[in-house]
Amino acid sequence: MLTIKGTGCALIDYLYSDIRLDSEVFKRYRSKKSGDGGLEPGKLVFVEDLERFADRPFSEILNNLSGGRKPDRRRCLKVTRFRCNSMARVAMMKAGKP
Repeated sequence: MLTIKGTGCALIDYLYSDIRLDSEVFKRYRSKKSGDGGLEPGKLVFVEDLERFADRPFSEILNNLSGGRKPDRRRCLKVTRFRCNSMARVAMMKAGKP
């Protein structure tokens, strides 16, 4: 039997409206193969993986995707010992796979 424990910290999402998923700039950062570090709508992608995939710093990727606009909203989810957000869950699930 394998036991996995996880912990985390605050997770901040910057929300932008009107980002075209069919635009050329989005396609540039879109995953070619699931799990390769590219953007996958509806899935979690870590910044480090996206930077490696695109060979660009996140600030440049975000600027390209947003057209330099400020976010429409900022949402902060906190992870405590009683509540676990999707980022910690995904990390724990991946760690538990053989």
